[in-house]
Amino acid sequence: MSTYQLGFIGTGNMGGALAQAAAKSGAGMLLSNRTADKAVRLAAELGCAAGTNLEVAEGCKYIFLGVKPQMLQALLAELKAPLSARTDRPVLVSMAAGVTIRTIRETLGLPCPVVRIMPNLPVALGKGVVLISPDDTVTEDELTALEEALKPAGLLMRMPEDKLDAGSAVSGCGPAFVYLFLDALRPAISAGAGTCRTDHDRRGRNGACLRQAPRKAPIRGLQPRRNDDRRRPRAGTARRPRRCHGRSDRRLRTHLRAGRTLSRNNRFHIQQPRLPLKAVWAAAYLFATDPSD
Repeated sequence: MSTYQLGFIGTGNMGGALAQAAAKSGAGMLLSNRTADKAVRLAAELGCAAGTNLEVAEGCKYIFLGVKPQMLQALLAELKAPLSARTDRPVLVSMAAGVTIRTIRETLGLPCPVVRIMPNLPVALGKGVVLISPDDTVTEDELTALEEALKPAGLLMRMPEDKLDAGSAVSGCGPAFVYLFLDALRPAISAGAGTCRTDHDRRGRNGACLRQAPRKAPIRGLQPRRNDDRRRPRAGTARRPRRCHGRSDRRLRTHLRAGRTLSRNNRFHIQQPRLPLKAVWAAAYLFATDPSD
C-alpha cells in the first residue's frame, strides 16, 4: 500500500524544480537525495517529508528518478529489491535524458510501468513544459493521475518516445536561445534604436532616424587641422582657436554628443547602431531550427 502519492529521488536543479511545482497540487510527497540535508531543507520549505531511497521505493505510488543518466543504473540496482517486494503497482517516472524505457526495464528486470518525462527549469514557476512519454503498460487512469499531480508545473504534452529527445531540445534549450537573442539586442536598443521617432518628417530621405541617444566617440582624429594651426603664433598675439571646416570646437562637441561622426568627405553624418554578431547567429539558429523535424 502506498503511503505517499509522489516520491522524488534526487532533488537537484531539475528534480527540485519539479518537486516545487508538484507540491502546489497538494499531493503527499516524500523527498530523498544523496545529500540528506538538501532533501530535508527542501521538504521543510515545501511542507512535505524527507526520507531515504529505500523509503521512497517502499511507500510511494509514483517514483520520480531525478538522477543523472550515468547514475541511473546503480540507482535501479538499489531499488530492485524493495520494488520486487511490493504487492501493489508502483510507477517509475524517469527524468534521465537519453535513457530509453527499454533500457530501464531491462536494467531493473521487473514489470513496473515506466514513464519518461522531460521537464525544463521554468516548471518551478508554473510556466514550464513537461513532455510525457509512457510505455504501453501504463493505464489511462495512472497517466491521468500523474498529469493531475504535475498540472501546476505548466504545459503538459504527450508525445512518442522517439520524438522525446527532439522535443526536449526545443523545450529545454529554447528559452535559453530566446533570452540570448534578447540579451544580444539590448546593446543596440540602449544605443538609441528605441528612441527613434516614427513621424515621417523626423526621418531622412533614406528613413534613418535623425534623433538618437548620445554615443561616445573619440575626439582624436575627428578634428582635421588646418595649415594655419601649425604655424607658431607671433610674439605678443594670442593663438587662434582651432576650427574644423568652419565649425568651432563648441559646435563640434555638440555634434559628437548627438551621435554624429565625421565621414571621409569631412561632413557630419549620423552613426546608426549596429546589431551585434552574436544576435545574428542566434536569430539564424532559431529560424533554421524546425521543431517538427
